[in-house]
Amino acid sequence: MVCLPKKTTKSRPRPRLKFQMSTLKIVYFVCIWLAMAFLEFGWQLFGINPFPDTISIPFADIHNYSYPKLATEMIPDWLIWTILICTGPVIHIFLLGFARSYRLSTAQFVMAYGTVPPIVCFIVTSLKFTVAEPRPNFLHRCFDGPESSVQVTIKGHELMNYSSSHYPNADILVSSCPNENRNEVIGGLMSFPSGHAAHSFGIFTFLFFLVADVTPELFRPMVFALIYTFPAVCAGSRIRDHQHHLHDVVIGSILGTIIGYYVHKNVTKEEVPKIKSSTLNDW
Repeated sequence: MVCLPKKTTKSRPRPRLKFQMSTLKIVYFVCIWLAMAFLEFGWQLFGINPFPDTISIPFADIHNYSYPKLATEMIPDWLIWTILICTGPVIHIFLLGFARSYRLSTAQFVMAYGTVPPIVCFIVTSLKFTVAEPRPNFLHRCFDGPESSVQVTIKGHELMNYSSSHYPNADILVSSCPNENRNEVIGGLMSFPSGHAAHSFGIFTFLFFLVADVTPELFRPMVFALIYTFPAVCAGSRIRDHQHHLHDVVIGSILGTIIGYYVHKNVTKEEVPKIKSSTLNDW
């Protein structure tokens, strides 16, 4: 008597389990965005001040923190968020229409793309709260109103009235700053690292690898140049606008690049097949 081996069939996930996983993903996604909103704006709305009241600035370095507070920024917050929110869906729709090897559904794209900003926010904001480095325009934020076009020159002896010690550092008491807009003053302590640089490099690094995975190798250098143009301009504008020091922008850009790459490789690695040859057949 011959015993035939039993056929093994793969167990399919139960509909109830799939529904529970989908619900869990939605709850997770909403929670991380609510947490990001609190870290970006909520703590100011609730009057929470996570920064120390005393900031020590060496007198020899006062010039590094006395740049003018410009009335307008090259890339303000509303503009960078508009660009980051709109660019991804546009590229996703383009790939759905023209790249036959692109297999990422809209729901999968939203989940992956929407993971980048909260992760960047958690890391960058934690560093901002911990380091509390003054911005290049911090002293003008302290001494002048947010809408003023600063023309004054801040000298060492002018800091004496706002310092707890006079030599060799100016230990500025933030609560004694004449500017009545406290959010403007406290925002001057969020220099390191650059959030604009981190968010722009994080999002566009994710988009670069998303596009590169379905792009022939011949065109990938041009894709790289086109996609990274905005992050480079955005990062440079933060130095131009006296909002960040050079090292703030460099570290922010590196952090964003690492996060964008990590999210892409871990969230979309099984969804988007790579093109290994420089063929145009998949377009």
